[in-house]
Amino acid sequence: YIPHLSSEGKDKGREKSNFITHVIKVRLSFALLIFILYLIIISFANFEVTLFEIILITAPIILFKIIRELNNSILLAYQKFRLVFFSKILNPITVTFCNFLIFFYKLKNPLILIANVFLLGEIIPCIISIIIVITLIPIKKKGKKRSLNQKKDFYEIHRKYGIYLILSDIFGLLSGLLINLLFLKFGLIIFITWLTICQISVISALWFSSSNPSSYISIFSEVNYEKNPKAFENLFYRLNKFLLMFVCIIVGIMLFYIELYIAIIYSETYLIIVRPLQLFLFTAFAQVIINNLIILTQSTNNTKINAELSFIQMITNVSLTLLALLFFDFYNLILFYVVCSFIMPFIMVYLINKQTFLKLKPMIFFKPFVIFLVSFIVVFPLNYYIDFRIFDKAYLNFFLNGTIKFSIFVFIFYIIFFLTKIITKEEFNQLIKIIPILNSDILIIQKLVKLIEKFLPSK
Repeated sequence: YIPHLSSEGKDKGREKSNFITHVIKVRLSFALLIFILYLIIISFANFEVTLFEIILITAPIILFKIIRELNNSILLAYQKFRLVFFSKILNPITVTFCNFLIFFYKLKNPLILIANVFLLGEIIPCIISIIIVITLIPIKKKGKKRSLNQKKDFYEIHRKYGIYLILSDIFGLLSGLLINLLFLKFGLIIFITWLTICQISVISALWFSSSNPSSYISIFSEVNYEKNPKAFENLFYRLNKFLLMFVCIIVGIMLFYIELYIAIIYSETYLIIVRPLQLFLFTAFAQVIINNLIILTQSTNNTKINAELSFIQMITNVSLTLLALLFFDFYNLILFYVVCSFIMPFIMVYLINKQTFLKLKPMIFFKPFVIFLVSFIVVFPLNYYIDFRIFDKAYLNFFLNGTIKFSIFVFIFYIIFFLTKIITKEEFNQLIKIIPILNSDILIIQKLVKLIEKFLPSK
């Protein structure tokens, strides 16, 4: 919650510095405690020598990851979006490059080396982010100590704001744990793998679509929604509409190249879950709407809504999982999850309208999704006709078929998009100012922005 709370206070610069320094102390204390407890627990466990060595090597990742995520929050508080972007891509680039070297040169003890690579992938971006953050936080002047009132303010912030974010995370973790326990209870361990693949695919779609709510909380926190709720709502509608359009493109790519994606990332063994995975990808639309609503709750000091929704999601998902395991199969379980995911935004909007000054209209959120759904329904029957097997390699056939179907989908999608004028050039130019990835002086991004603008309709 640093991106939101650091923007409060009369003396914004000093308050931001004081608050961030306080959060760093609290977070690092807890991180160190968790790390020590983890080491104590694994010391009593009975592992094989190789496995124990791998666990010890990767143990510090807990500490470095917590520090890195904390530093990213601080960078978001100072609206250093480009630095956050490079900080996040540095880890996968480092890990991918080093793993490529390990397998290319066929080095000995690959598991030990991979463990060290993952550790290195956390250490490098962590150190770089620490150096950057140190340069951002002003040096505290001697003789000035935090007053008792300031300490009480920090306690109130944690009690009224932070506790609900913690509860929200706990409910989310409990939900995942209980669902996995149900799979184990019914002897369906493979379901854990299948569901994990589905969840990772949705997370990837959201990541590539730049729909991380933390990136926008610091911006919306500086807008006084109580004085002008209508303007605040309109700004939010535009942001939601644009981010959902990004999700439409990314999910479209993943839907039509799904066989290629599974075959390359997970092997052809998992092609059995193509249909459930395609269905589960639709939850990305509901999730991005919830992520966008989180921007509102966190930037308006209504994090209690996050905890309430997370609790409802936990109860619903666990109940649906039990129901599906008793009477249905994995495909029906995914179908239940998808239906439930689209109900959740309506529940969250109801809670926001009830507990805040805002009066949101949930149906407005789904306009881009309706265009996507119509386009997909038109193209979907082609799955039964476009199934060329020209090449010996399955990967090439997957790519060819996916490209044909995706090209037809894009054509239909763009025609409907252009005719409905769901996003105009004028709206796009306004959104550029608040969307971090578009508001950049990087040449490639600037050219991409100009290219997007050319294809947008005018009012």
